[in-house]
Amino acid sequence: EIGHDELLAKCGFPMISDREQSSDVERTTYRVKRIHYLGKEVAVICQNVNGPCPLIAISNILCLRGLIPIHRDYQQVTFGYLSNVLSDQILERNLAGRHDANAEFNINEVLALIPSLQFGLDVNLRFNGIVDFEYTRAQLIYDLLGIRLVHGWIVDPQDTATANVVKNLSYNQLVEKVIKMQELRETQPAEGIQQSPQDAESRATLLAEGFLVEEFLHHTSGQLTYVGLQCLHDGIHEGELAVLFRNNHFSTLTKNNGELFVLVTDEGYSTEDVVWEKLCEIDGDNVFVNSGFMVPQLRINAAPAPGNSTLAQSTASARQEENDRLMALELYREEYAQALAQQEQQQQQQAHAQAQAQGLAHPPVGIPPVVHVQPYAGAGQPPVDSAGRRPSSDPAARRGRVSP
Repeated sequence: EIGHDELLAKCGFPMISDREQSSDVERTTYRVKRIHYLGKEVAVICQNVNGPCPLIAISNILCLRGLIPIHRDYQQVTFGYLSNVLSDQILERNLAGRHDANAEFNINEVLALIPSLQFGLDVNLRFNGIVDFEYTRAQLIYDLLGIRLVHGWIVDPQDTATANVVKNLSYNQLVEKVIKMQELRETQPAEGIQQSPQDAESRATLLAEGFLVEEFLHHTSGQLTYVGLQCLHDGIHEGELAVLFRNNHFSTLTKNNGELFVLVTDEGYSTEDVVWEKLCEIDGDNVFVNSGFMVPQLRINAAPAPGNSTLAQSTASARQEENDRLMALELYREEYAQALAQQEQQQQQQAHAQAQAQGLAHPPVGIPPVVHVQPYAGAGQPPVDSAGRRPSSDPAARRGRVSP
């Protein structure tokens, strides 16, 4: 039996995890960077590899809160030091003057989990809200430290067809739908064997849903949508420090003067000229700012950065692209319905002809056909129908169509 991770790899989808299996001692040592935050000098933890580590995101929130003391002479900290500080913070925050058996159980669970934070953390999100994650033991660490874990991978409710399929399903459940669709594509019904109407309808539904899920996961592979970005703007409080999960990575997120910023922890940015990255685009084309959340002087005098646009402008542009994509999907669905009707008519005609040849008074009831769905080419590329044709790109041909 193939395991779940192997199935994800077979379908070309990543496992939603930032787990990095390594026992390299160098990866348990982190460089310290000095920045200014809310008028005070604080130390933040950097990453020495472009690798995943929820420990850094959590530790940096505690650093920015002033809860992790790091002497100015220290240029590096060890994983052991950070894990001890995290343990102390959890105990102090949750057991001070309390004797709660349930709280003690949860604390013991989290303390046992802390050593694995240097490798990563498995999460399984849902696509309806910024805090919509499948609850696991690993989520306890955020709860006990008073930190919110958020994401911006949210389905657009205006795309009703996709939203109805995704609903409250988790990432892993969506991948299972794609796997089932691919298995059905590889195992076509044998010729000459008629399916029951119920089986044919079930097969067609699984194929259609699997296609919509596959297209959604492909189109939003960056794990951030413009709907999700807007939800983050609405859901993150001014001055809040949260952990953002995106691209299988955990980052420290804050909101300053109504704008979202992600803490830059790459060792390559070792000066205060680059401290935060403005989160205003979903494709990574964002703007770097300093400790004061201002674009550095060198960048001001230079040509405007390509990502230096307001959220409203970028959202409007993305909405147009999304409308084009939804229109292409609508054209595809129309082509799909036409192909389905044509095949059903052909099968009815064949059944009628066979009945006449056999001298039957009434032809047998036709069986709903199976339409082979071609993969959707993605944004900007209209999908092809079962005959390999693409919808017309002539604007006049699209006039009067309404996106779902």
